Formats: sequence, C-alpha cells, structure tokens
Amino acid sequence: MGVCLSGLKRAVLSVRCLTTSWASRILSLIHTCPALEYVSVEVAEPKSSDGDSVCSTLLVTRGPKDLSLTVQQAVCFSPSPELSGLSLSLKLWT
Repeated sequence: MGVCLSGLKRAVLSVRCLTTSWASRILSLIHTCPALEYVSVEVAEPKSSDGDSVCSTLLVTRGPKDLSLTVQQAVCFSPSPELSGLSLSLKLWT
C-alpha cells in the first residue's frame, strides 16, 4: 500500500465484504501511518450469502507502546446469531 494520510487518527468503515486482501491492506495502513490510533471495520451484512468475508468485525487500536487487534465473526445459531472472536494485544518495542 505505502500510502499514509498524515493527519488521519481514526478510521471507521462499514463494508459489504471484508476479504483477506483488504484486511491485509488495512493492517498495512495502520503499520505505515504511525498517527493512526483507531481503525474499525464492520461488515454491514455478515450473514449474507457472500462467503468471502474473513470476519464481521475488525478493530485495531494503538497506544504509545501497545497495539490491540480484535477480530469477530458472526456465527449463525438458531434462534439468533452469536459472535465468535479473537483478541490480541502486543507491546511495541521502540
């Protein structure tokens, strides 16, 4: 990707589908833009028949010395959908 928007601190996106390729680009964006502290991506229709979405929610937050990544996937159980998730926190070395 290699693009950085210098004043960007937060990005909140709503998409129809989040592919592996786009998830990778979003993670690359937070890596290349040090001022970016918060990225949230919500898949608008996680229960759609489009099986290409890798998750229903991708959330990345960054503090001065840490990074947190949360990935959630909507799972359909009768009578209502539930979320299955993974959360990862890292200490950044400066």
